[in-house]
Order: sequence, then C-alpha cells, then structure tokens
Amino acid sequence: ASTGERMADLSLIVTPPPPVSLEDLAAELELYLTRFPGVGALYIQDLATGAEAHVNSDVAYSGMSTLKIALISALMDMLPNGVSGDDPQTIQLGELADRALGESNNFAANLVVEALGSGDRDAGLRRFNTFLREVGLTDTYMQTGYDAPTQLPVLPTAANQRTDINTEPDSNIQTTAADLGRMLAALYHCTQGEGLLLERRPATITPDECRTILFYMTHDEFREMVWDGLPAPNEQWILHKHGFSAWHHSDAALVWGPTGPYVVTMFLYRPGWLDWATSNAAFKDASRLIWRFFEFRREQGLPAAGEPLELAPPPGYVKVAEYAPSRANPGGE
Repeated sequence: ASTGERMADLSLIVTPPPPVSLEDLAAELELYLTRFPGVGALYIQDLATGAEAHVNSDVAYSGMSTLKIALISALMDMLPNGVSGDDPQTIQLGELADRALGESNNFAANLVVEALGSGDRDAGLRRFNTFLREVGLTDTYMQTGYDAPTQLPVLPTAANQRTDINTEPDSNIQTTAADLGRMLAALYHCTQGEGLLLERRPATITPDECRTILFYMTHDEFREMVWDGLPAPNEQWILHKHGFSAWHHSDAALVWGPTGPYVVTMFLYRPGWLDWATSNAAFKDASRLIWRFFEFRREQGLPAAGEPLELAPPPGYVKVAEYAPSRANPGGE
C-alpha cells in the first residue's frame, strides 16, 4: 500500500516447448481427415529414426497400382543378379518393371506376375503372396493380377475382417497403408545395406536391386497428390507410385525432407465415386502438413538433412520413354 517508488526483481525462467513427435503429427492428420467425405488412411515413417505415424493405417484398401512396388520387389528377389547388362531375358524383365512402375502399365505388371511363375500366372501369384508373407506384409495379397474380369472371394486378413471400417476393397488385390509404407521404407533401408529386406531375404535381394526399383519409380511423372503438396515441388527430392480405382485413390512416396528421408503412404475411399478434385486436394494438404512438421522439427534443433540418395540406371538399361528431369532423376535418365 506504500506510495513510494519500489522495484522488485523477478526471475524469468524460459522453458522451451517439448519436441513434437510423430504422434502429434498423426493427431493433426486425423483431425484434418475428419473433413474428408469418406475414409482416409495414412502411414508415415521417419527413415532417420524409424518412428511411425498412423491414421487408419491397418484398414484394408484396394491395392491398385501402388502395390506394384511390392510386385517389382518380388521380381528382384527372384532374379539372381538383378537386371544384368548381359542377359537379354532379365533386360526384358527390367523393361517390364520400368513400365509397370513408371507408366503404371497393368499389362506389363501381369507379365511380371507370369515371370514369377516361369510363365504360369497362378504359380507367379503364389510366389508373390509367399514373398509378401515372408517380408511381413500380412494384410496384403493378390489373387488374379490386374484388370481381372472375375471377382474372387476375399482372402481373410486382420485388415479386411474389421467390423468398424469397411472401404469395399477389391477382393483380388488388397493392401494397407502400413504394409505398403513399410515395404517402401524397407527398400530405402536396403539401399543403405540394412533393414528388413536384407534381414529376411539376405540371399536373394541386394542393395543394388533395391536402388534399381527406386530408380524405376522416378519414372512415375504424375506430379500431383503427395508430390504437388510439397512447398516447392520442382525443387524437392521425391519419388512415388500412385494408384486409382473408382472409389479408391492412393499414393506411396519417398521424400527427402528437411531432416532427412521419410515415407508417406496415403489411401482415400469415398463410396460410389471419389472425384479427383476432392481427392487431390486432400493428398496435397496432407503432404504439406507432413513437410511442415519435419520443417518445424528442423527449427527445433534436429540436424538438417544430408545429401539425398543418388540413383542410377541398372547395367544394360534401355530407356523406354523420355523423362523430364527431377531432383530424384536430375538427368532425366
């Protein structure tokens, strides 16, 4: 109550905010997807730490063309020396793999299935499904190949036996965001001489074969969806594989982010028909949120990303089309 002038010294203690986690990212993405008129699924893996984020990532969706990532991985697993430069047969298989991933060519993908079975599609499908189980993709399968006129009964998986969420997935080709995301993450780790693929398939797959798969993926030049959601799409390092059906859209991408590489797989479902404008906007918004998350982590003190992965054509490579240069394929090879 004194009217005299007085001074008090106050202590100021600044507590920095705790570092954000991928669980925080998942919560934001889940909140965002509540505005989507259907069911969205997301899987993100920080390849520097192995940390994961999940939003409906164990829900069954149609596999679509995104499953060709796993299909071409099974092909490389079968080839004893990858796409060898002095073997015409494997060079031809490499061209099929290139077209399946780059052009999203279903006919080429079906020929790869037949090659897995030495000309017998059923045997190839059995081999592919065995490969999927052996590398841990327990919610993924293929029954008939692409563009099959006949729908077969669903093969039961934990993902498609859920009673809370049903996305009406294709009974012939199914996967989940988590399965496909972990497959793409395993391919990256394989290029570094480590990870699940080399642990489970040490005698049949090599880092060079994994690099070849990722090189072929640079030929998917559809620069929408996750790609176009990056803040500077023409400047950032990304490779991806997209897929479409009438009510499902998907994208699986490997991105070199502000703190290093990360994988994002995203699936969307809208009953009856999923229109492109709604779908693409959701992919781009989610991609931008994910990039900003890693950008914020960089601002919080995480080390900056190093130089991105360099990819090159396999020996004896024959270009099947002309490609616009990108950060992941700067020479347009």
